[in-house]
Amino acid sequence: MSVPGLGKTSFLENQRMYLTRNGYMEETFFTFSLSPIRDENGVIAGLFHPVTETTVVMLSERRTRSLRELAQNTSEARTLESVFATTVQALAGHPFDLPFVLLYQLDELAQKATLIDATGIHRGLAASPQELSLDGNNYRSWPLSEIVKCREVVQIDDLKVRFGEFPGGPYPEGVSTALARSLMIPGSDMPLGVIIVGVSPRLPLNDAYRSHLEQVTVAASVALGNALAYEQERKRAEALAEIDRAKTQFFRAFCSGRSGFLGLGCKGQFCLYRCSFRSPLWC
Repeated sequence: MSVPGLGKTSFLENQRMYLTRNGYMEETFFTFSLSPIRDENGVIAGLFHPVTETTVVMLSERRTRSLRELAQNTSEARTLESVFATTVQALAGHPFDLPFVLLYQLDELAQKATLIDATGIHRGLAASPQELSLDGNNYRSWPLSEIVKCREVVQIDDLKVRFGEFPGGPYPEGVSTALARSLMIPGSDMPLGVIIVGVSPRLPLNDAYRSHLEQVTVAASVALGNALAYEQERKRAEALAEIDRAKTQFFRAFCSGRSGFLGLGCKGQFCLYRCSFRSPLWC
């Protein structure tokens, strides 16, 4: 009896494995290759079994995919609320890199932040309060003042001391470190919101991890800026339409059944005149 594939090289590509190294259980990826070694008679006499680590490549591809999904999901958002919602929805699909995500929106004075959406953690817990105060100095809360003023990624350690045990992501050990950053709109001096994400307990917190959060905040900030510009343009168009409606009603009110005419005012603008008046009724 012949076995299909017997004596041929086979692969197991990019297999997720958890190795105890660097002092903790780490998420890694490896590719395994199995190739037969034949003797001078063509008989299989041994096995060549190289193992190649592909962790860096796999993490990079996974994070790039999450950024692409974030950009796609937020591209059609036209309100700030929809940008916040679609941002969390996109990031919710990547718990291995972002065990939990909290999105807070700041008020106009940047004194208070309100929780808009969250994933990977229940709302209303000590680590996910509905509101955060900028002047709060409570160690058992998120350092909102530092996050807003720093304008860079802020690392927050000892989460279990701050908030107690809480689940985060796909692993039983939970999260002990978080990264936070303010969401800045291009051309604005004040942040529009704050994003807080959990750091995987099974990945090294290196420059690549921090860069990923930077890219997430840039993508979210661009989407928020586009939505804000769209809302402002919509309000401007509605205001102009309201002015046009008011002018139309004004013309109808004074011209219906009455003698009058349009003429040029002293500044070259159109004015509505009633025959019984020398002064224009509307310019």
